[in-house]
Amino acid sequence: KKRKLEEHQQLCALREADCNARQAAVAAAQEDLKAQRAHTKAQHTSVVAAVEEAELRVMATRQSAQQWTAQVKELEDNAARRRVMVEEEEAALCAISGVRESLGEVVSVKESTAQKMLVLQQHVSRCRAQLASLSAQVPELEEHKKLAVLSKNFKDAARLSADMKGLVAQRDALALALTSDHDKLQELSAAFTQHAAQQALLSAQLKASERGAGALRLKCLRWWCGNLARFGEQAHVRGDVEAAREWGEQKSMCEIE
Repeated sequence: KKRKLEEHQQLCALREADCNARQAAVAAAQEDLKAQRAHTKAQHTSVVAAVEEAELRVMATRQSAQQWTAQVKELEDNAARRRVMVEEEEAALCAISGVRESLGEVVSVKESTAQKMLVLQQHVSRCRAQLASLSAQVPELEEHKKLAVLSKNFKDAARLSADMKGLVAQRDALALALTSDHDKLQELSAAFTQHAAQQALLSAQLKASERGAGALRLKCLRWWCGNLARFGEQAHVRGDVEAAREWGEQKSMCEIE
């Protein structure tokens, strides 16, 4: 019995040692598991942080892309509107050029008409002087003819009569020419008045067109300066120093213009 008891005690000791060994292994395994869990948790935390950072970057990139897309669209819209304004300016300048050309033609025709009037008036003055001279000579020849007839100098009387006829013919021709010249002078005067009225009208149109073109140009410059200032502010907000500087330089040039 004693031997059996000793064997039983040895067996119990072996079983206890085995249990202790297993318990130590389980404890070690639990420690390993805790360490793995802590490592996994740390990795998870790191991954979550990386994912959140990546999401933030994606959101920032998306917002930046949206901002760039919006700015590109705004630039395209502004470019289209600027093209329209440039076309309006070109149309206004073309209209001004047309009015100036018409005004130059009217002024040229007016000056030509004035020159014709001056020449015709000088011709009329000469004709009137000649007519007055002829009108004064006819009575004198009439008196000379009467004296020749009374003195029975029929040869001189016939010559004086022929001279009188010639002077009368010249006088009548000059009177007819004066009448024609007077009519032409009236026509030229009416044409001159018409040209002067056209010149005044075209001059007024030219001034109005120039004022309109100037106002349109000023409107375009103000609108573009406002856009450049806004683009510069947007670049400054994004932190794009180079773009902000370029927009600022363009705005300064626009303001100088």
